[in-house]
Amino acid sequence: MSKDSTVTFVLTVDNACSLDEVTLVTASDLPDTTYYIETPAVTTTYTSAFTHTNTACPLVFSLTEDSAAYSAAFITNFDTATGIITISTDSLTFDKVSKTLAITCTSQYSSHGNAAQTDSFVLTLKDECWDSVLTAPVLTATYTWDLWAQ
Repeated sequence: MSKDSTVTFVLTVDNACSLDEVTLVTASDLPDTTYYIETPAVTTTYTSAFTHTNTACPLVFSLTEDSAAYSAAFITNFDTATGIITISTDSLTFDKVSKTLAITCTSQYSSHGNAAQTDSFVLTLKDECWDSVLTAPVLTATYTWDLWAQ
């Protein structure tokens, strides 16, 4: 003979990531940078440091250039998992370009008001020669000649 039994229980699924808060580490705030196209090409990486209240929650990074999708003209790599931006000044042929780059770190499953933080900086590309200001020389001379005396 078998005996049937019923068990009732409550299953609560707690999303600990829903209240995850992201903070930009102020000391890592990215400075504005200027590159001159005449100088030897350099490859530079930029990394903003963010912390969050629940380190078990996944973070995702995004990058914008002047509030739009970023250009691959000089950004050679952007890692959405780490937030590392790689910029190369190799073969730059344009001048006087200033772009505001904004990297945003978001706690992927958080619904907290502070689930995302942004660090932005201005990247300027210049031509040293183009920006040079040429000033005509000023010659001043005092002549004591009397041109009318002959």
